[in-house]
Amino acid sequence: MGRIIKVTQSNLKDIISKVLFEQTDNDEWVKISPDTYLDIMKYASYNAKGVSMLPQYRGKKIWITGDLIVKDLPIKSLEGIGYVEGNLDISRTGINDISFINVKGRVSDYESGVDRIRKQKIKQQKLASAQQRRDDDEWGPDSGDDVGIRARAVFEYIENSNTRVNIRTALDNERLSELNKQMESLLEKEKKYDSEGRDLTDIYADIEAVEDEINEINEKLDIYNLIPEEGYGFYRMMKFEVVGNDDLEGAEYAVGTEYEAEKSCEDYLDEQFDSPEYYFSESFLENHINEDEVLDYFRDHYEYDVAENPDVYFSDDDFELSSEQEKRKEQLEDEIRQWEEKQENLDSEIEEPDEYSRMYDQIQDHIDSLQEEIDEMEPDGDPSQDMIDNKVEELLYDVKRNLIDYMKDWGFKIGEYIDRQSAIEDIISTDGVGHILNSYDGEYDEVDIDGDSFIVMRVG
Repeated sequence: MGRIIKVTQSNLKDIISKVLFEQTDNDEWVKISPDTYLDIMKYASYNAKGVSMLPQYRGKKIWITGDLIVKDLPIKSLEGIGYVEGNLDISRTGINDISFINVKGRVSDYESGVDRIRKQKIKQQKLASAQQRRDDDEWGPDSGDDVGIRARAVFEYIENSNTRVNIRTALDNERLSELNKQMESLLEKEKKYDSEGRDLTDIYADIEAVEDEINEINEKLDIYNLIPEEGYGFYRMMKFEVVGNDDLEGAEYAVGTEYEAEKSCEDYLDEQFDSPEYYFSESFLENHINEDEVLDYFRDHYEYDVAENPDVYFSDDDFELSSEQEKRKEQLEDEIRQWEEKQENLDSEIEEPDEYSRMYDQIQDHIDSLQEEIDEMEPDGDPSQDMIDNKVEELLYDVKRNLIDYMKDWGFKIGEYIDRQSAIEDIISTDGVGHILNSYDGEYDEVDIDGDSFIVMRVG
């Protein structure tokens, strides 16, 4: 059985391109480096058609041998290019079409003609969907639709805000219905008059007037100008974009229950804590250090280091004698006491001074030798587990008292040892959902719809 080869989409695209090139007469292609192509374009005043008409390129497809970067250049077309053997960047150019170019790598088209056309198509799709909802009155007060209820909350928020926008009213909708009927009647009259060869001047004037009034109403904002983003769009909250209204075109609003807003805050802040030193002050972070996590680190370190390097942490005085040594020490101390008693009693036993002095010195020498044996006793073996445990706790106590200093001295990244939940709860209680989520103006409002309360804010 033959070996199965897995081919990804990108690999397949590359393979097809190469096969196509290999199967094509080389006279149909000309390879140009990106720098060479840009130099030629510059001398051709960035006219791609002019480049393709040059004798050496006429009738051939151009193969760019690397990354082609035309970003910010006054280029409206890449006519003549058939393949880019790398990435293609047409950002902020007037290029409207690159469908004829096979690109091996990644395409960047931010704010290009291609990007604008794509966005316009998306906008038209959104407007078509919005019109269908409008025709069906999908979000009417009695619909019970969850998306519609949230859209009504956003619309009420816009109505109650100081935003300068013309709102379409119920009277506007009634008038629009009348105007649409008038337009149908006028169009029929136009057709009749035209077939009769009658003067259409007045009819055209009436049609234009009705069209102007219809357009004026259609330009006003209604609930169906709110386009819901797929899913919830803004963390746990739903997001709506205004489309088809000049006053608020592109404005974005988030709406959700109090629970959804709070959870959205948590999700947002949790993202910020992936790089906490960038978003939060050092003093704030220090107030929310996960002390247990830091102490666990030092505990692991000290338990190993104290056991492996006892001479660093203990002096001779810290070690205990063995039971045999303690027993011998007691014997020696008893002997010393006995000899000291004999020494004290010499004056009552010996009257002759020279003899007293000789015996006293002799006893003292013996006492000194016994004491020397005691002094020279050294503990046997390694520190006990109790000694290690006590030393570790002593060290940890000092760490706990000077936690920040230890963390800085040891090169800790404070942001990696934060109690996220504690910090997040602190921020939410201090700043509130508006300040956290709403980078537009920090404001939000509570809107009641059919007994349900929603938090609404403009977010972009």
